Amino acid sequence: MDRASEIVDSVTAAGATGKRLAICGSASKRDWVPASHAGELLSVSEHAGIEDYQPTELVITARAGTAMSEIEQCLAREHQMLAFEPPRYYGMGTFGGAVACGHSGPNRPWGGALRDAVLGVDLVNGRGERLMFGGQVMKNVAGYDVSRLQAGAYGSLGVLLAVSLRVQPLWESRSTTRLELDIAQALKLTRKLARQPLPVTGTCWVEGGLYIRFAGDGSAVQRGQQGVGGDIDPQALLWNSVRDQQHDFFKASRMAQDRGEQALWRVSTPPAAELPECPASDIMIEWGGGLRWVWHDDAEFVINYARKAGGWAWRRGDRLPVPALQRKYMGAIKQAFDPDAVFVSPLDFSDAD
Repeated sequence: MDRASEIVDSVTAAGATGKRLAICGSASKRDWVPASHAGELLSVSEHAGIEDYQPTELVITARAGTAMSEIEQCLAREHQMLAFEPPRYYGMGTFGGAVACGHSGPNRPWGGALRDAVLGVDLVNGRGERLMFGGQVMKNVAGYDVSRLQAGAYGSLGVLLAVSLRVQPLWESRSTTRLELDIAQALKLTRKLARQPLPVTGTCWVEGGLYIRFAGDGSAVQRGQQGVGGDIDPQALLWNSVRDQQHDFFKASRMAQDRGEQALWRVSTPPAAELPECPASDIMIEWGGGLRWVWHDDAEFVINYARKAGGWAWRRGDRLPVPALQRKYMGAIKQAFDPDAVFVSPLDFSDAD
């Protein structure tokens, strides 16, 4: 259903009255993006539907409120997929929400980030102007690539109405190997794998085991498994549970029962960075060492660890921190798109790191 004109009218009215708006799709990211009480909810969930899908051109265009499940079912019928594996927290998620939040799944280091797949966007800025950037092919951007700025902007720059994304063929074959390794051994092996021409599409160390997913050509998958060894793991659902944060490691019930006041941190570091000094049971590592999920009750410890490692840390439920070097530029972009601050932003532009 096309609700674009209603959304434009809502933004225009908000700008005229000084009202602030909090953009929402299915609220699947509610654990990570804190609920805002500073603005009126602007839902795009009814602005849904696939506008165009060209399997031979590897591009799909859909309205922001379209359910990710609908997108994936449509692609699967043509044996295609989204390479960045967008999470579907609580089994939900919308097309626009996936792009606005910019979260990518297990294949991110090998298949590219969500922003790499963005070809074009249709959005409403803070002035109520409907703007279109990019298009449906890779080589159509002259000047600044504004489309990709929307990936991870969390609605700070405007309301996404529709997005065009690049897709890719589904993997012909996939298989997962599990090796019993301690956390240090696992990091050493994943660094070694990164230097080899193997069809790795996911790594995850959790609870004493390193899981490695191979995907692609059948013979290449077989060679990858033979080169690494270990046991073939029949639980292919592991990757979806990690992607969607439904694995036991992430469960809120576990936090309540076993972890007291500990919070879950998303820590991005260089793959070769040292490990934090905390129990291995409180750590999950993805992306060949580049993404570390850490349960910890000391914010200063985690933030200092991330800084020392050359990365950054984000605590679940907090506003998303903007690194100091980016703050000036991101603030200027926000001012250009939304000069009257109509849109409530979960990005933290404060001076505190």
